[in-house]
Amino acid sequence: FEESELTFTDESLRAIAREALEHGTGARGLRSICERVLQDVMYDMPEHEGASTVTVRASDITGETKPEIVAAQEEEKQSA
Repeated sequence: FEESELTFTDESLRAIAREALEHGTGARGLRSICERVLQDVMYDMPEHEGASTVTVRASDITGETKPEIVAAQEEEKQSA
């Protein structure tokens, strides 16, 4: 969705770089890592109405967790 926001924690960026270095890949490797991590998000986003925030953490890069999707309505409830 165009209105959605994608954020990477500093730790996730380090994990992406570390994985690319371990595999000896360059920019294409960085891209494939991001695509792998965000593949499920691309399919899950249509379920969330309106704007959403997706946060990628280091544990998402290592496969321990999946990126967190928070719909705009949920963000409004949390800040109220």
